Amino acid sequence: MIRDKDILDLENVLPTLNDDSREWLRDSLTIQYPNGHPWIELINAYIESSHNKKRE
Repeated sequence: MIRDKDILDLENVLPTLNDDSREWLRDSLTIQYPNGHPWIELINAYIESSHNKKRE
């Protein structure tokens, strides 16, 4: 179970990570939780948003 505090922590740390670190975190969670983990969706959304901002 993920606590609200854990989600807040993730949302606070994602902007401080570079792209490689975000992708490493997502890939590591995917390996550790092959059936899925709620953070994977959040990280993917942040990566996509970050890539879209760079294209603008």
